[in-house]
Amino acid sequence: MDKIAGIFSSFSINFKDPDFKDFYVVGSDSFKTMSFLTTQRKEMIKNFPDEGFKLEVRNNILSFGIPDILTVENAEMISKFLNEI
Repeated sequence: MDKIAGIFSSFSINFKDPDFKDFYVVGSDSFKTMSFLTTQRKEMIKNFPDEGFKLEVRNNILSFGIPDILTVENAEMISKFLNEI
C-alpha cells in the first residue's frame, strides 16, 4: 500500500543551493530528484531563456512544456535544451 500511495503523492523539495531557490521542485523520492538535478542540469535549467517552462520527469519519461505558442525558434531552443539535459 505504501508503494502505491508513494506513486501518487509528491512533496516540495527545498534546495540548500541559494542560486536555485527560484524554482519549484516537487518529487516523491527526494534522493532520486536530487541525483537527477546535478549541478550541470541546475545550470541548464537556470539558463533556460523562458521563465514559464515546466519540466517533469516520471520514471523514464521526461515532459517539457512552455506556455508560449510553438514557433520554429522555440522548437529549436527546446530541442537543444532537451538534448543537453
